[in-house]
Amino acid sequence: MPESLIARFANTASDRLQKIALITERSQLSYEDVLRLVSVFDVQLRRNGVADGQTIVIGSSRSEFVLAMSLVLSLRSYKVVFSDANSVLNAEIEFDWYIDDEASYLLPSGKQIIISADWFQNLNSISVPDYTKIEYSSGAFVVRTSGSTGRPKFVESKESERINASVRAAGIPGLDYPRIRQFATVGTRTGWGISLLLGPLLKGGSVLSLGENFRSQISYLDLYRVNLVVTTPAGLSQLANVDGAEALLGSIADIRVGGAFPPEKILSEFMKISPAKIHIGYGASEIGNVFHCAYDRNTPFVEGYLGQLSNNELEVGFYDETFQPLPKGTTEGVVGIRRKSKMDVRRYVGQQAEEQSFGMIGDVFFPGDIMRKDESGYYYVGRIKNIINISGNKYSLEAIEGSLSAQFEGYEFVTLVEKGDRDLEVLNVFYKGGSDIDREDIQAFLGRQFTGAKVLKASRVDLFPLTETGKIDRQALKSR
Repeated sequence: MPESLIARFANTASDRLQKIALITERSQLSYEDVLRLVSVFDVQLRRNGVADGQTIVIGSSRSEFVLAMSLVLSLRSYKVVFSDANSVLNAEIEFDWYIDDEASYLLPSGKQIIISADWFQNLNSISVPDYTKIEYSSGAFVVRTSGSTGRPKFVESKESERINASVRAAGIPGLDYPRIRQFATVGTRTGWGISLLLGPLLKGGSVLSLGENFRSQISYLDLYRVNLVVTTPAGLSQLANVDGAEALLGSIADIRVGGAFPPEKILSEFMKISPAKIHIGYGASEIGNVFHCAYDRNTPFVEGYLGQLSNNELEVGFYDETFQPLPKGTTEGVVGIRRKSKMDVRRYVGQQAEEQSFGMIGDVFFPGDIMRKDESGYYYVGRIKNIINISGNKYSLEAIEGSLSAQFEGYEFVTLVEKGDRDLEVLNVFYKGGSDIDREDIQAFLGRQFTGAKVLKASRVDLFPLTETGKIDRQALKSR
């Protein structure tokens, strides 16, 4: 029988109770402190009427609360949804309780449990139960996708599968994880973020997890002697351009980049200021980690190289654009990824978006990417759909255009993906109708609606060029 997540953590903690496990902007928690925090949450939830097996939404993004809920679900077979109230309501996900450190005006008070300071008044004196003997409890994680299908969805994974995913997320070959102190720029409530929080701790390492102000975090990397950073291409670019970056990054031996494929320009910029080895990861909330490769000063960069399959529980196949399998031996096509075990397949929950042409189709996950394969591994070629990928947040161009048309009444919009500064993806916006719209106004609106979206240009046209089939000719727009 598989072990529970809390038992796995408690076994790791037993040899290092006083070692620092988690550093946040508010506190430093030892492994023993984390176990005490789990006990506090367990007692408080039951005291507030939460029953075993119920569905709980944790709205807080504070890493210590996310960690506690990730572990406490093992004790009571909870299904825990890591998201804000608005997103859960929009997805029509049914739940029993909403837990946060602030009340939500969107929900009835009787359905909310507020995390308050008095929960932790006697934290240091709590006697921790022996969690190493907890049997498997079949808890579950529910997280939002980054939008690989163009529209974010919620994905449920079993507790046992999340253990494996977390260990793989911390599985950079050759690293001595008990000596690792990791810092990640990834949000704590994403599937990747949760695995990055749990993974190093299950292996005996430490995690530095701060707030969302990236630039204010950089100074802590040297202060806390961080030696592993996990980030996105945009985060890597920011690191390379911070004043005094060479000194601040001196302790870092390894950088892991995921969420989107990093352009060569960003990698080469970073290598000029840091001797760290750069690890490229590829995966998705629906399927977990898939590929891994590493670059250092002695490894020539090969455009699009993703490396070898890093998870032997997965199978990678090639398909045509109608998702029919291509003949055996085909080395390029639309990539589809499936789990060998039907028991570990993740599933979508809640109200699904109308677009069902990508994502999980049966037991195969289609990210919409075209890849090729040779004896050295897999290569990213491109995408077959209108998606912009902003550091792991993927948005359909149709969704962006619809939002713009709703905001700017009387106008029609077409958006194209371009390469901006340091080859990051940005938007080129075309519109017709009315008078000129200031690019800054479009930028301000999109920045609020689509996190990280950048507008390179905004151009008004009299007519949109059309193809012979009557569709908007995006290629013709690119030449304008």
